[in-house]
Amino acid sequence: MIRLLRIENLGIIRNCIVEFGEGFNVITGESGSGKSLIVKAINLISGERADRRLVHPEGDVLKVEAVVEAPWIAGKLEEVGIPCDGEILVRRMIDRSGRSRAFINDTLVTTGKLKELLGCIFEVQGQRESVKLLDPSYQLELLDSYGGLKDKVKEYERLYQSYLEVKRQLEELEAQRQEIARRMDYLEFVVREIEEVSPTVGEEEALKEEREILLNAEAIREGCLKAAELLYESEASAYSLISFALKELEGIRHPEVERLLDRLNSVASELQDVVMELKGLEGSIELSPERLEEIESRLSAYEKLKMKYGKSVEDVLSFYEGAKKELEELKKRAFSKEELEAKLSQLEGKVLSKARKLSEMRREAGKLLSNAVAAELEELGFGSSRFEVDVRERELGPKGADRVEFLFSANPDVPLKPLREIASGGELSRVLLALKSVLVSHEEVSVVIFDEVDAGVGGETALLVGRKLRTLGEKRQVVAISHFPQVARFAHHHIKVEKVLKEGKTFVKVTPIMGKEREKELEKMAGVLNGED
Repeated sequence: MIRLLRIENLGIIRNCIVEFGEGFNVITGESGSGKSLIVKAINLISGERADRRLVHPEGDVLKVEAVVEAPWIAGKLEEVGIPCDGEILVRRMIDRSGRSRAFINDTLVTTGKLKELLGCIFEVQGQRESVKLLDPSYQLELLDSYGGLKDKVKEYERLYQSYLEVKRQLEELEAQRQEIARRMDYLEFVVREIEEVSPTVGEEEALKEEREILLNAEAIREGCLKAAELLYESEASAYSLISFALKELEGIRHPEVERLLDRLNSVASELQDVVMELKGLEGSIELSPERLEEIESRLSAYEKLKMKYGKSVEDVLSFYEGAKKELEELKKRAFSKEELEAKLSQLEGKVLSKARKLSEMRREAGKLLSNAVAAELEELGFGSSRFEVDVRERELGPKGADRVEFLFSANPDVPLKPLREIASGGELSRVLLALKSVLVSHEEVSVVIFDEVDAGVGGETALLVGRKLRTLGEKRQVVAISHFPQVARFAHHHIKVEKVLKEGKTFVKVTPIMGKEREKELEKMAGVLNGED
């Protein structure tokens, strides 16, 4: 509830303090005295958009401060780092440039955060365009709250979000289907092309060496033969000359000669081995144009792979492994489409089932709410009126498969119409009051504010409205602006607003009244209604 409201430089209000009590608080005063500015001040501390035109002509900064009690939001404040030990001090400041600042317990917050944290404390019922109760989506929330369906709606919402997520994944997969197919074709071609060559590290170098030998086979063979002849076979071969030298040294007895003789024998033996290897090499080398063509073809295949997939064989093989891995992943995605379709079908069945159950419970709750509001309307003077909660099927959505509309008719021969289409302000005010009387116990709202709820009514009806506001005040704190003594007499607390002229300047005076002073005010209000001066 709101305990105290301090206003500076708001409209014609220079400075005033308004104290509220528990129950039904009525605000009275002549037209233009500034009563609605008090409601505007409450709107500002609950996060309403600021308007620099509200700043008093002689003031620099509009300031509204309020002391609020709402233990149930203390945890929300603590979560965002705002200390709260019971009472909540809210301050809103707007300067002439339109810049707005807001504080909760002296902690600076954004206007959006102010609305998020404190907007739920207050509910203002005023002009038609600002009445939440006329919004079908809000009516659906109220019906769920009245029927105790909030937990079931949350269960449905979680399931519905899962359904939407799987549906999104499928749609994304379908949108990418052609691109995925093209990518898979390309990767399959890459894998197939590289596997057909089957490159290995080191093979290319070996092939190049073999090609070099084949290209020079004739020269190699000829060189081996000539070398063998010079070393061993000709009359003046190296081996013949070494043999002559050995014969010359064999008869000499000298340690050094004997050592050199051993070495020369080793040279002769090594020379024979070299000649044998040269002949073997010459015999092993063949002139093979077919093998050379085969090598050239193989090397050409290597070059093509390197031109496409990397500068080296290692790069090609790395590209091959990456392509194979990506291809496997895309094949899994194609397979996952079938799994997603099955999962979507399963989730859709569950969502539809829960939506149907919600619809059944909403229709049942709608009947109970219709009867409860009808009873309240009768107490407000609508003896022949009808009120109905219309629950209609619609496509699946975040809240189920229902569209809820509150319907009303003031007369038995007039068809039911949506509440938002009621033409009479007096009728709408009473219907909203009846609804609020039934629903208030099911909402978290702490303060219900009626800006001229009795507009368009009078006489006995105003008396009924006053009595209903007092009853509502037993459940929640109620603040109402009224011009009727029949309404004001039922208030637990009476606040009088006056516009006074002092030294040529206009001031707004806000005074709590009781006892004789209150009786005098009620008599004055009655006199004004009766046309007395």
